[in-house]
This record gives sequence, structure tokens and C-alpha cells, in this order.
Amino acid sequence: GLVDPRPFGADGKWRVNLSTATFRLDVADGNDADDAHLLELHASYAQAAKAGAAHGTVLPSIDLIDGKAKQFDDGLVAAIEEACVLGRAGRVPGIVDLVRRMLAAVGPSGAAAPRLAAAIEIAGERGDASDQKAKTALVRMFDADEVASKPSAFYDSDESLRRVFRFLRFLMQPMESASAEANDIGSALAQDAALRADYERVVKFFDGLANAHAAGSFVESDWAGRSRVVILPPARTHEDDLAARLFPNGLPPNANLMRELIRHVRSGEVDLTPRPGSGWYDLQAHALETLLLTEKSQERAKLLLTKSYKKRLVNAFAALMTKRRETHWRGVEVTMKAEMRDGELRPRLRLEPAVTYYLRTARAYAFLADLLEASLGEDALRAIHGRRDAGVREPDLFTETRAMRDLFYGCALVAAEDIGMRATLADGENVDRAKCYAAATEWLARAFDDLDLAADTRVVVPVYVDPSRRITRMWGTFGVRLAKLEVNWIDAPRVRPADESEDWREAKRHELGPATYLIPVDEFAEFEIEGARMLTRKEFRAVCDEEKTKQAIVDALGD
Repeated sequence: GLVDPRPFGADGKWRVNLSTATFRLDVADGNDADDAHLLELHASYAQAAKAGAAHGTVLPSIDLIDGKAKQFDDGLVAAIEEACVLGRAGRVPGIVDLVRRMLAAVGPSGAAAPRLAAAIEIAGERGDASDQKAKTALVRMFDADEVASKPSAFYDSDESLRRVFRFLRFLMQPMESASAEANDIGSALAQDAALRADYERVVKFFDGLANAHAAGSFVESDWAGRSRVVILPPARTHEDDLAARLFPNGLPPNANLMRELIRHVRSGEVDLTPRPGSGWYDLQAHALETLLLTEKSQERAKLLLTKSYKKRLVNAFAALMTKRRETHWRGVEVTMKAEMRDGELRPRLRLEPAVTYYLRTARAYAFLADLLEASLGEDALRAIHGRRDAGVREPDLFTETRAMRDLFYGCALVAAEDIGMRATLADGENVDRAKCYAAATEWLARAFDDLDLAADTRVVVPVYVDPSRRITRMWGTFGVRLAKLEVNWIDAPRVRPADESEDWREAKRHELGPATYLIPVDEFAEFEIEGARMLTRKEFRAVCDEEKTKQAIVDALGD
């Protein structure tokens, strides 16, 4: 039964049974001079086939065959959506008429009247609302968002389709669910069973034509409890779900969404298998999955795919997925960076979280305090005050050494708390946690007013002298600059409402955001000066004041 019906061989005398045959597929890069034709770009598959015929047999590719499907798909969606808008789609209610019925139900003075009237006018018909200013403002706001309002893809081929695109996209614009206009529409649908049934029929149809929508339409019984609601909800897609999950706070410059989609499909983190409520778009994406997961194909035992051929399939997936999305472009929305609202869960630091550094510094001060007391005695220490440029420090050394010890212990405790851990103390390390924590939080609240922080930080010190070369190697701090500290979540925290009305749960990714801080940092450099000599602070700072930048200072000191 597996004998090929075609005759094989030069004279056609062979019949071939392919049941035991397997095949190796590879692709050539086309970088040789003799294959320059492989690098030429053409506007259509037909042009490419015609050009290729002069060099060999042209085989219909996945892409070429999909090219036919793409033209059909575009034409179908264009015709169906136009029919739905104009009321020519049989059992699917006309959407312009549906919106007109909504407007009649809320009345021209209703809170939703400006939005509904604006939609009707965008469709090319007259829509009446008492608040003309509000209607105009809605249209202007819509037009200002070019991604939302500008017809593209096949919709830009004639004026009728341009109106269809703009009308349906306008109905996808969100409203605050607690707004009066949303309540107006919700009430109208609740009070008119026929209107609600027709509305649900439209939403359900578009769920099938594209994909099941993300929650947020008036179809959902709990729409009033959500933050936003739309009349015509956008379709849910795997790529948008992934982008929103990976990059809720903005797209890094080096990010590549297609690469991420491919990677996540291959790893199994994104499953393109149709899900409950999947529409046509999901089924199309599932067909493309086999280009990435060739081990799932029925033909896997028959074909050996080289690395370069698998790369070709990856490129095909990317191209065809792009075309699928373009066909359904009107019904999906571009993933956008999550808005940074007050109350968003961000890391909250009170100091740079270097717990171990603070803890070890505290231990150094504890050692110093014990050493001084044992060596000099408490009375002597209470009689001595540290020095500062303008005189002496307050309080005395006995008190201040212990205060510094407690401050650093406290900083370790605060830093640990900020990142959700408990600082671990050594056995026998007798620390009054409450006292030290209070000392740190009090100081952190006024740290930038501390007189010590107004002192000049620029210092220089030699580290190596080479008499044979007649140089002195120096370390210097050239001043303080600000650095941007970006703090992002990796694993989400657990959260619950402050009123304890709900149990603890893991925070969702869209609830989390990054925190950005500016931290003062010292600018350091190692440099050489001629001769076996030393620079005083005054000499060093004079050069720093004169030259301004680190490189200019280093150059001046080396002269």
C-alpha cells in the first residue's frame, strides 16, 4: 500500500516502496558567488519562482503555500467584518445597529451617550448625544492614538474597510468599570434581554473568528468588579500573554519578543495547544507549532532535519506567525507597558541592602569599643572627644564608639528587613536588636542632614613606590557621583489586603513593579605620579577642583 504510484527511473520502469525510506533535509546559505541568485529579494512568490526556474526546479514551500492561505484569510476577515458591521452577516446582528440600540436605551443625555454616538459617527452615520463636547473629545483622544485608530493591513485598501476598522477599534477602547458610562451600558443590557442576547452573540462570534477574549466585556457577570471594561473585547493571544508576563514594566532595548516566543514554545512554557474557548487564531498558531517542535510531527521518523534546516523552520515560524497576527490585527491589541500607579508593589529599600557588610562593620566597632575600654578605661574614654576640622566631636569616645556599633548593627537589621530576611548573629553576640534597630531608623530619617556627610570625601594615598622608575603609584577618590540603582523582583512576594479580608497569596506579575534609586558613590582611580613623593589632601583636592573630570585629574597629576 506504500508503493509510490509514480514511475521512477530514466525510462519510468521503477516502482518504489517508500515505507523504509528516511530523508535528510538541509538548506544552503547561498553565500557563494555562483549562488548569488539565492540572495536576491523579490516582491512575490511568483516572481521568485520565475527567477528560480532559470537555475533549477522550484518546489512549493511552506511559505509559498501559506502565501495563498494568507490572501484567503485576509479576504475572508475583511468581508466578514464588513458584513457584521453593516448588518449583512445573517444571524450575527449588525454592530452599528446594535450600538444604535444601546444609544436609544441610555438616551441622548445618558452618561454613555457621547461614546456610543461617537462610535456611530466613526462608522459614517449620525449619532446624537446631548454632550457634543464629550463626544468630540472621545474621538480626538481615539485619533491621537495612532496604534489604535489608524487603519493598516488590508483595512487600508478602501474607505469602507477603513471605516470598519476604526469603528470596531473604537469599540475596543476601555472604560473605567466604575464610571457612569459603563454603568449606563451595563444597565441597558441588563434591562433589555433581546439587546443583551444580540450583544453576546456578537462577542461570541468574534471570539471564534479571532480568539477568546480576555475578561473585561459586558458579557462577564462580574464586569463591574473589574478595573476596566470594553464594549468589544480584544482577542487573547499567546504572544500578548507572554509579553505582558515578561515585560510588564517596559521592553528592554535588547529584548526580542519573537525570540522569546520561540524559546518559550520550545521549552514548553508556552503551549500552543488549543485551549478552552480557543478561536481560529489559536488553531492557526497550533499548526505553526510543529515548525518549532518537529519531534511532535507525524513525519518525524521519516525525516532527519539538519541544524540549518531547523533554523529555516524557525524563520518560517516567525514569518508565518507575523502574517497570522497581521490578519487578525484589528481584533488584538498591542501589549503595552503596565502603567505605574500609586500603590504598585515595588521593592522598598531604606538603605543599600548590604547586610553582611553592615554586620561585619558593627562587629569591628564592637571589637574597638572593647579594646579601648580594656586599654584606656571608661573614665579616660569619657574625657576624650574625637576631632573634626572645625573642632571636636560630640559626644565622647566611650559613648560614640558604642553608638557607631549600634548604628551598624541597626543598619544590618533594617537592610535585612527590607529584603525579607533576618540577620543572623553569632553565638554569644549579645545585641539589643530593638535598640539598634531604633538607632538606625532614626539616623536614616535624617542622614542627609548629618554634619559628617558634608565633609570633603576626596582623599589620596600611595600604594607603591618604584625608585628605579621614579614613580609613586597612588589610589585616590576623586569625589562622589550618583549612580542609578534599579531594583526588580525575581521571585514574587506574598501579599494580602491590609484589612486581612483575604488570605495570603503570591503577588501577580502585573501587580509588581521595579524601583529606581539614585545612590551616591565614590569615584576611584589608581594613578602614578613622578618621583617618590606624597600628595597632601589639599594638593590633591586643588587639582580635583581645577580639572573637574576624573580623566583630566589623572592626566594632570601624571604631568
